[in-house]
Amino acid sequence: MAVTLLAVLNELDWNTTVVHRHGGPLRSELDAVSKATCNEPGWRLRGQLRRLGLGRLACGLENSAAESLLKRHRPDLVWANTVLTAPYVLAANKLGIPVVWYSHEQAQHTQHVLRRYKYRKPFREAELVACSSEASMALASELGLPVVAITTLHPSIDRASIMQRAAYVGHTNKRKITPIVLAVGVGSHAKGVDIFVAAAERASLLKSNAQWQWVGKRPASQSGHVEWLGEVSDPVPLMAAASVVVVPSRSEGFPLVVMEAMAAGTALVCSDLPGIREQLDGTGVLVPPGDDLALTEGVLMILNDDELRLRLGNAAQERSTSFSREAFLRDVASLSDMALSSRKTIDRINP
Repeated sequence: MAVTLLAVLNELDWNTTVVHRHGGPLRSELDAVSKATCNEPGWRLRGQLRRLGLGRLACGLENSAAESLLKRHRPDLVWANTVLTAPYVLAANKLGIPVVWYSHEQAQHTQHVLRRYKYRKPFREAELVACSSEASMALASELGLPVVAITTLHPSIDRASIMQRAAYVGHTNKRKITPIVLAVGVGSHAKGVDIFVAAAERASLLKSNAQWQWVGKRPASQSGHVEWLGEVSDPVPLMAAASVVVVPSRSEGFPLVVMEAMAAGTALVCSDLPGIREQLDGTGVLVPPGDDLALTEGVLMILNDDELRLRLGNAAQERSTSFSREAFLRDVASLSDMALSSRKTIDRINP
């Protein structure tokens, strides 16, 4: 999400600088796209302070670091990406800098972070943006705002590229001698890896010949009913080759894997969570989170009905046009203009 946002801002001719809070898997990608980068000082120290129970001191240092960086770089606009950039929203507000704050985490996480900072007014004065209706409602509830005060900005995917990478598979070839049921993600409790395993075992007992595969970091214990493929650089061809893509998560925000599978034209069976429900909009099968029996039944229903599988895949692919890069670029441009025009900044920064 951060890489796409940065690329779009560059395309809109913004002279962007990325603040790195720490290393991570996106660091090299952000460095490749950004026009300039800088490191936020003191993040290791703040982590140590929090582990020692000194959270209030860590928050104070975090706010000071954000304010110092904004004073040094003197930006015309701040895009604060993810709810964890709350200190930059506070600092930008204090310095009179327009800010767009983009939250795309789960509702519970958003509420937790906002309660940590305990400031409502500065967040209210930002241009508030959320990735889904659920995230919008969480922000509105915690900040005491009407939902209409928060703009929804769905994350985007490179739909054309996904469709091109998936094209060689073809819908008519997806039902092979051994159909594939695929999940993509970290093999964790939150991602529902245990639910996926239980569903695979149930399907095996029902004499299903489907091959259940998991792409991503492997869990500590592995079932023989699942083929563990490990991490891959591009899971899209695997999604396109699958008969069904499964998202068995217990909690999610607005997951990328769902949008990618939709663009690839593969039928989906997913946990019935607000963000996913909004993504699919009736183009996939939803089951209660944590219910392996319902998951098994949903998968087998699709595997046993070619017409249903094709219809869901085609509908999902059509629905994926809502997450196009073109729509995202247009909305980012509009939000940036709104933020700049909504706050008149006079002597924003006093050195």
